[in-house]
Amino acid sequence: MLKRRVSGAVEASKPASKRARLHHKAQDVPHNHNTSELTVGQKVHPRLFRLSARYDWDALWYAESHAFAAHLAQDMMLRRLVGEKMSKVPMGPMAVTRTCKGCYVHLRCPRVSQVQGRLAGEAEAAREIVRLRFGDGIDVVLDDFRRPELSAHIIARSVVDQVERRAHIKRAIRRAASAAARHGARGVKVMCSGRLNGAEIARTEWHMEGTLPLHSIGAEVDYAAACAKTVYGTVGVKVWVHAASQYSGSVHGATEVRHAPAL
Repeated sequence: MLKRRVSGAVEASKPASKRARLHHKAQDVPHNHNTSELTVGQKVHPRLFRLSARYDWDALWYAESHAFAAHLAQDMMLRRLVGEKMSKVPMGPMAVTRTCKGCYVHLRCPRVSQVQGRLAGEAEAAREIVRLRFGDGIDVVLDDFRRPELSAHIIARSVVDQVERRAHIKRAIRRAASAAARHGARGVKVMCSGRLNGAEIARTEWHMEGTLPLHSIGAEVDYAAACAKTVYGTVGVKVWVHAASQYSGSVHGATEVRHAPAL
């Protein structure tokens, strides 16, 4: 039965007995007391859920209380500018580190040593934009990213490219999930939502292979979300990849990323 909450009370158009029962049930629904809206869909980011156990922070820096807000705003601006410039380059999650010598934006790209010449122009353009916006002291560094076939960000980027080229949605997500499973993933799930294939009514299509233990901290579950811009609207893409189950005692970030020579 449909329940609506209007200014904290149930509609007065219902009979008295039904109003009492619905009002009693509405008290059990999670509610945000600051507004009149119901709270729905509490979800935890899989990478955030496994911080310090399977993954390291994507922002490694410290600031005093008076400078923290400025550093955080600059961090978000750096990610947005570099992400827009390198949107067509397949890469993992960006990392920002700050030391006494300056700030560094690390771009985790697969097989940097093989495609370094092709990425040199893109990285130099991003570096120039950062210098014009923030001045000297901030550099863009390319890092080698191991096992790109099991990276949720790279898989999501490939699905977005296929969707923008008007490929069939169900075929694209099945192909992406099967490719990750062939490269050793224990489980993978790919989901697309929106006006798929130009349909009038938005819907959700997803495909899953293997196991995906979202509640196990020891399981290495990578997650990424991306947005495909098409002529009939935006299509959201979400990817979950289960790479390993047993906890090895090592944290991603120090073991999975190797620094490439400076450009």
